[in-house]
Amino acid sequence: MNVNAYINMNKKTVNSRYRHRLHLMPPIGWMNDPNGFSIFQGEYHMFYQYYPYDTKWGPMYWGHATSDDLINWEDKPVALEPGEAYDEYGAFSGTAIEVDGILRLYYTGHREKPEVREVQCLATSEDGIQFEKFEGNPVISSDQVGHKSRIEDFRDPKVWKHEGKFYMVTGSRTKDYQGQILFYTSDDGYDWEYRNYFTLGKEYGVVWECPDIFELDGKTVIIFSPQWKPRVNDIVINGREESRKKLENIFTTFALIGSFNYETCQFSLERVQDFDNGFDFYAPQSILDKDGNRVLMAWMNMWQRKYVLDEMQHGWNGSLTLPRKLSIKDGRIYQWPIEALNKYRSNLFSQSDLEIEGEYRNENLAGVVADIEITFEMTTADDFEIGFFEGENEELILYFDRKQNIAYLKRHKTKRPIINLQDPDDFIRSCSVDCSEPIHIRAVLDVSSVEIFINDGETAMTSLFFPDEGSDGISLRTSGRVKVNTLSKWDMVI
Repeated sequence: MNVNAYINMNKKTVNSRYRHRLHLMPPIGWMNDPNGFSIFQGEYHMFYQYYPYDTKWGPMYWGHATSDDLINWEDKPVALEPGEAYDEYGAFSGTAIEVDGILRLYYTGHREKPEVREVQCLATSEDGIQFEKFEGNPVISSDQVGHKSRIEDFRDPKVWKHEGKFYMVTGSRTKDYQGQILFYTSDDGYDWEYRNYFTLGKEYGVVWECPDIFELDGKTVIIFSPQWKPRVNDIVINGREESRKKLENIFTTFALIGSFNYETCQFSLERVQDFDNGFDFYAPQSILDKDGNRVLMAWMNMWQRKYVLDEMQHGWNGSLTLPRKLSIKDGRIYQWPIEALNKYRSNLFSQSDLEIEGEYRNENLAGVVADIEITFEMTTADDFEIGFFEGENEELILYFDRKQNIAYLKRHKTKRPIINLQDPDDFIRSCSVDCSEPIHIRAVLDVSSVEIFINDGETAMTSLFFPDEGSDGISLRTSGRVKVNTLSKWDMVI
């Protein structure tokens, strides 16, 4: 039975309890990195790392879906399967680019025997559905791996064109286990030449995965996801120690802001920015949308976890974030849900000029598929928290600490904990917020996820959460006094 027949025969067996309404998911099986984010023949195309036969990672296929608005997606047949000598254990991540009416997929071919080796490969399509692998694969072999790189860790090509020339950036790891990216150029997209590299040193992880590069508001931005980035902090909440462990992901995402010299393929760094301060955000890809906006989507999950959906045998595991429009303000990248999401809003509930002392609840505020915006001031309060997915002994908490000027996202209070395999007590994420000023948050809830945007998208925090049926409460709490200037909540209907 071929893979598409298997999917069509078995996708109805998937348990839909925690499936999202607004996010792209696989019809069955495992999903990780977004791949080949592109526009072709007037449609948005998203491919993704895919293993349809299990709810854990396996030899990678490329799943495929299309959309008119980046919110409502239609599943398409699997685009790439492993099986050739150069990709027998996986068609790993890559990119898509249209060239003369042909959609090209550049991807990493991974093999395990006789030794682990990764090479860059090409497949093409005239209709954007059926793809053929290039008979001359690989287009970049192990012999062309640049700057002290391991042939075992040479992956995730991003290809783009500039003034008629093809450029490629790949993720890499040096032989002494230092993450880096490599740059290549080509006149035709088939014959490639190694040109340069960029790294920030060992303190930024041992492998840099899934690099993306683009121009944004007059700057060049490189986004990458490093593996094993150690990050340890001590924090104190309400006068007691709550965590001395890793507050942030050791598999994470950074944005580099600077400039790129196309003649030398040299990147000049101006700023490093942590991209998402939540639990579940990795390997983002971006495109220019139909209106010319830079839009990004990422894998909404994380490595080194016990996967709740796998343990519950729900038949699927993995999803992508909402598409986010990017901009640069004051030298920093901001991200915000795209405008198309607003058309799915309905049943507005709104309040203004609320004075909260203690707790605020309203049955109209409840919901698990909702878009919520709140602007508040911590007038006399040192703490303010918002509980999402509230039920019996469970909730996801967004907590603001005025004394420390930090926001914490806490997901320990749950019956279905998402366990970090490296640190079983890892249930807190944090970010800096000026709590002396009015704070605006937007939270988009979708059955088993939340994406939080603070102060117009200056900071984002993304998290999965698996509540009980009926755990749909949302409340606001403080031990002092908080002024809620505006509170708006919409149900999301798709």
